[in-house]
Amino acid sequence: NFNMVGSIPFNDDTNTGDVLTVTLFVKVNGHKILGVKIDGSAANIDLDWVGGSAPAATVGSAYDMYTFIIMKTATTPAYHIVASKIGVG
Repeated sequence: NFNMVGSIPFNDDTNTGDVLTVTLFVKVNGHKILGVKIDGSAANIDLDWVGGSAPAATVGSAYDMYTFIIMKTATTPAYHIVASKIGVG
């Protein structure tokens, strides 16, 4: 769930056409990302994974690095997100 800092919603702190890149490191333990929300909602989000589909959970003792490129596409609000995952360590 992507939110801005404080009480300002992500939608109110961005304009149509704004792009934000977020990188997330996750300790590998069989976890995976099931979906994406912005300001607590999954509505009007077009999520595309590099490679065509959401990655499977990874097992082991390293980390996974997820990158999300979030573009606000309308004041509705609506977003297009391109996501990827790589294993590190």
